[in-house]
Amino acid sequence: MKNNKSQLDYFNKEDELLVYLSSYNNNYSDDYVVPYAVTQKGICKNINCSQGHVSRLLKKLIDEGYGIQMTRKIERKRRKQKAYFLTDKGQELALKIKKSKSKKK
Repeated sequence: MKNNKSQLDYFNKEDELLVYLSSYNNNYSDDYVVPYAVTQKGICKNINCSQGHVSRLLKKLIDEGYGIQMTRKIERKRRKQKAYFLTDKGQELALKIKKSKSKKK
């Protein structure tokens, strides 16, 4: 069954991931302790996507130069984990996506 809303009203998962990570970039990318929300599992929960899909999206972002992976201490966790942030190039793309989505509304 099709929805009445057009597909343009929705982010695809790659765009959603870029916009999601852009909200954490300025506050935490230089910190040693970062929130759980920037780990793969945290991203999965917040963008409602499987961990396998998120893993593939993150790999693609990193390979294309839009994202970076760092090992960081996670808030309220004992061990370090991989945390993901956007590069300047990724931040610019996320900003363009936000602007284009806000114009379509």
